[in-house]
Amino acid sequence: MRNLISVIIALSCSLIGCKSQKAKEVQRTELGYEVVYDSIFTRMPGNLLKFNDLVVWLDPFSSQDYLHIIDTNSKQERTFGTIGQGPMEFTTPNISAVKDGNMFIWDSNSDRQGIFSIVDRSFELQMLPPSKSKMATEKVMITPDKIVVLQPEEEMPLALETSEGLIRFGKQPLPINQKISNSYSQFQGFLSFCPKKNLLLYSTLYYPALTSYKLRKNGLPELENEQSKGIDYQIADDKLIISDASARSAVGFTVTKDYIIKIERDKKYDKTTAKGRDFTKLPQTLFLYSYEGELQKIVNMKTPLLRVAGDFSDNMIYAINADPEFKLIRINLDDL
Repeated sequence: MRNLISVIIALSCSLIGCKSQKAKEVQRTELGYEVVYDSIFTRMPGNLLKFNDLVVWLDPFSSQDYLHIIDTNSKQERTFGTIGQGPMEFTTPNISAVKDGNMFIWDSNSDRQGIFSIVDRSFELQMLPPSKSKMATEKVMITPDKIVVLQPEEEMPLALETSEGLIRFGKQPLPINQKISNSYSQFQGFLSFCPKKNLLLYSTLYYPALTSYKLRKNGLPELENEQSKGIDYQIADDKLIISDASARSAVGFTVTKDYIIKIERDKKYDKTTAKGRDFTKLPQTLFLYSYEGELQKIVNMKTPLLRVAGDFSDNMIYAINADPEFKLIRINLDDL
């Protein structure tokens, strides 16, 4: 009889899993870094992009020369850009990488957009036809005539912008079957396009949800994978409320050859509460995800991190840390 009970317990565990079995622990490790450039002067650096040995950072508080291009080999810096409403000017510029190694620049509060030459080091700006999207918080260029935009207020927050207009696609990052009044804040996030994998990534800002889309031959994105497991939330008074246990805000996002990377706070060990613009209280950990959205490693850099940039060619990334002044640092993830 005792043997029969043991067999039943074993079968039950194999079929449904024993509750006493611990979940797989994510590997936590530490990694060093190299200071590349220690002269980043701004109230707060904006977007950071990597183009091989060139790094571009945006100064959102500068009215003149808001684009900073640093050669990480020679340590030389060049600046470009004027805030304004002239023919080649932007009032609230944003930047993202283009698959050919150039930079897409667009305006948050107007229809202006263009391509900034990086790879040939001519650093010329070519204006594009006016944008057809409004209230977009993020944009990524697939080709000059196909741009994916994130409009978090919409029920379908993603859209493909073409010369003919907007084609909405995809779904909300959480399985919500109703319209919510705070979607603009809750569905904000990061966009990235991986040309080698033909993959579009949408990662939320305030909780760890990741959705990927494969571009079909006709250019339309098709859902590939979604990860929003373990996120506790509720709808109250038409508002989406994420539980404190699930909330994990990301202050930075990038991709490399092998990883999707976010700057997040490791709440298991870091109980720091950031208030205002005290940059010394920023997260100090890189969360490394697979392209399927599974968390692989948590890397403690032992320095407050604000921005991070990589590309699909290798696992070398650059970041801006507060030490206590802003500095550009280089991190080789192949050293893990």
